Amino acid sequence: MTKDFVIGIDSSTTATKAIAWDRNGNALGEGRTAIPLATPQPGWFEQDAADWWNSTVAALRELGAKIDFTRVAALAISNQRETFAQFDAEGAALRPGTLWLDSRATAEVVELSHHIGTDRIHEISGKPPDVVPCLYRCAWFRKHMPEMWRAMAMTSEVHGYLAFKLTGQWVTSTASADPMGLLDLASHDWSDELLAAVGLDQSRLPKLFLPGEVMGQVMPTAAAATGVIAGTPVIAAGG
Repeated sequence: MTKDFVIGIDSSTTATKAIAWDRNGNALGEGRTAIPLATPQPGWFEQDAADWWNSTVAALRELGAKIDFTRVAALAISNQRETFAQFDAEGAALRPGTLWLDSRATAEVVELSHHIGTDRIHEISGKPPDVVPCLYRCAWFRKHMPEMWRAMAMTSEVHGYLAFKLTGQWVTSTASADPMGLLDLASHDWSDELLAAVGLDQSRLPKLFLPGEVMGQVMPTAAAATGVIAGTPVIAAGG
């Protein structure tokens, strides 16, 4: 069977879309499922990480009714950046994920700017201090939910979580990790200096891949859930 299709998964703020494309860039079919959003307090924006995966499964199932998955050469993930969650050793979320819209960490922006230095943060991450990157919510969790922060096995953005559910490995694209504000742009790796400032280390973050690299393959359990053929390569995407 000719492998002449690719699938793009876009898990955005409001919905997950799965679209198949041919070699000429023509869209062949689409599946789409909404993602619920919660605002438990003013300035807090949260989603259940399980909904990121469940909406992906539903979108792929809808797409699978329109195309032949045996013709899919690879798939890649795009996502709502600066959105992340915390997970236990089994990959279950310890609390709802927080979105890029979330503004709970305004005090932590000031504190980290003073502790590390505004210019130093900008130099390392390429981003001036601002409430949007995950760096400051990491500091918020460390201060306000210390037991959860110490107990978590992994913290990951949406791309890394979906890659884990598809491949069984905690992996992500540097293009998706970059907006978290935890990356050293010079080395294309996690910044140990920034991680130390919020009580993190690289063992609790996904392994990084450059866009275009193969991160893994769809594992049998994910294939059974989504309909995508087991062994289909999962490629690090552009964000």
